[in-house]
Amino acid sequence: MIRRWFPLVLAAVALACGGSETATPAGDAAKDVSAAAERKAEAAMEVAEEAAAVAGEATEIAAENEMVASCLDLVSRGKFSEAVPVCTEALGLDPANQQVQQALEKANREAAAAAAAQTGEAARGAATDAAAKEASKATGKLLGQ
Repeated sequence: MIRRWFPLVLAAVALACGGSETATPAGDAAKDVSAAAERKAEAAMEVAEEAAAVAGEATEIAAENEMVASCLDLVSRGKFSEAVPVCTEALGLDPANQQVQQALEKANREAAAAAAAQTGEAARGAATDAAAKEASKATGKLLGQ
């Protein structure tokens, strides 16, 4: 019979003493540890966010450096038409970069000169073709054809 009443008596005593809401040193320590762990997790998240931001900046800088290197390389190899868009983009990333400004100016100048030369060649070729055609017609008229 004691066995049947014993759990009820224990429950009544626990309720009379405040039950599970009573603070214990172990419970307080657990709450402290939990709060400390939460603070550490928040700090770790902040550090991770800062690290991600720094990594993003590093990626942008690397892309900028690669674009500048590409621009200067194309100009040094005389590939001026290819260099113009690359140098333009590199200058957009770093407008104060004097090397890129000079490279873009040279690429524009040389690309324009090459285009003018090609246009001149085409015009000379067309003029030569037209002159040959006219000469052929004139020769044909002279020969009575």
